[in-house]
Amino acid sequence: MKIDLAKAEERIMEGLKDFQRATVDRVIELYKGGQNRVLVADEVGLGKTLVAKGIIAKTARLNHQGGDDLFKVVYICSNLSIANQNINKLKISEDITVDGVSDTRLSMQHLKIFEQECDDEIKARYVQIIPLTPITSFAMTGGTGSMEERALIFAVLRRIDIFRKYLNELEVILIDSAFVGWKWAKPVYENRVALCCEKTSGTYIREVTELVESYIKDKDIFDEMVTLCNRVRKNGGNKITGTRNFIYKLRMMFAQISVEFLNPDLVIMDEFQRFKFLISADDLSETGILVKKFLKGNGTRVLLLSATPYKLYSTLEEINENQIDEHYSEFMQVMNFLIDDEKGQKEFKEIWSNLSVQLREIDLDYISVIEAKKKAENAMYNGVCRTERIAAIDKGDFINDESARLPISVTEKDIISYVEADKLLNNIGVNNYVPVDYVKSSPYILSFMRDYKMKRQIERYFKNKRDKMKIARSNNLWINEGAIRNYREISSANGRLERLKEAAFENKAEMLLWIPPSLPYYEPLGPFKNAENFS
Repeated sequence: MKIDLAKAEERIMEGLKDFQRATVDRVIELYKGGQNRVLVADEVGLGKTLVAKGIIAKTARLNHQGGDDLFKVVYICSNLSIANQNINKLKISEDITVDGVSDTRLSMQHLKIFEQECDDEIKARYVQIIPLTPITSFAMTGGTGSMEERALIFAVLRRIDIFRKYLNELEVILIDSAFVGWKWAKPVYENRVALCCEKTSGTYIREVTELVESYIKDKDIFDEMVTLCNRVRKNGGNKITGTRNFIYKLRMMFAQISVEFLNPDLVIMDEFQRFKFLISADDLSETGILVKKFLKGNGTRVLLLSATPYKLYSTLEEINENQIDEHYSEFMQVMNFLIDDEKGQKEFKEIWSNLSVQLREIDLDYISVIEAKKKAENAMYNGVCRTERIAAIDKGDFINDESARLPISVTEKDIISYVEADKLLNNIGVNNYVPVDYVKSSPYILSFMRDYKMKRQIERYFKNKRDKMKIARSNNLWINEGAIRNYREISSANGRLERLKEAAFENKAEMLLWIPPSLPYYEPLGPFKNAENFS
């Protein structure tokens, strides 16, 4: 079913708050101006995923107007659970194709790319969202990967002439330890590759073969395979050791082949600070070469999403003339990625260094500080968008909860529990002080400190001195299990817990069997009667 991209964009933009629409428009403006890498660093809870959805909608329409026949969005996040949560939020229409999040390895994408290019329904929907996880796609360790990954590699290599003399031995190597699962995986990927070859009239295997042959010309991978296959033959066709590095090289080869075909229009890197190696990989490393090729495709645009993209030192004491680079290394890493040309990077570094110098001399020349600050802001504005909660608080349906700012009453039992815990440590000869935060965080602390060093020290002492247990007995340090078993009320003995009880059990909330409706059809009765605004 064909999607009306203009209507989809209009509907999505209408659903955004004004500051979110402004961010979308600014990102598109930067993309149009040639800035292909942009960071959206809105504060937590301000809807960066919704902003990304708006950017997808606008960019897709613009690309379609420019004659593009398929708009590919690659969504990179740190793990599958996050991908599962967010991937459907990015769909600009229910008809949009989203690849399964269970298959997020870059080395397997070459097959999916050709499968989908032959799918008329996918082409009609125009927008395609491809999830990838960074560790399994770009930071491949020297391991053997997944069974499915190896089954696909085998299904492809067995169709290439130069590998056909070694198929039996190669299969033994690629089975690795998946003796049972291979019986399922091998026919699945054999059938998928065969069907893809048929649908593409042989184009798929022909183009992959060209890249494989080109790749192994400059590597020792084929010679290594021959050596390993000869060892398998000498071992009676049985599994051998020392194959992990060879399998890793095959996985890396197919990852690079996938990159050649992928050519994404937009790459979204969500919470990228969790996988910073993608923006800082050494250009000469295998990961760096892979990432560079992936992100520098033909006009590929990159959108970074993170509320905390870098740790930045901000006090004058932390800005030391000889350590500017060290203190700002994370920040500069991000900015260098966004700017992506040596001249621009050098200019920005000078601007930022000048600001740091002016901040140290703020008492001498306030005007120079303002000028340096303005230059730094303008330079960052060319690649960074950020909305803070304080600026957006009156722009929509935000709830400002002041209850957390109310002072907490300190009770007599708060003090007594601290004093008694400290006294116990002194009595058993432990020279440590009881951290105040322990007592502030929990009542009856010895009942809730099982794996803490302090509790282990106490347990070690009494293990061989059970006759002295009475010095550890205290109603303020241990919770009364008898009272719990008999459903008797237990004193909070802690200011924070008392505040939590006041909030949680206000108007007898413990009597509610379910969350009360926000807009009830009928007047609530019983425990629901005074439960307005509960949620």
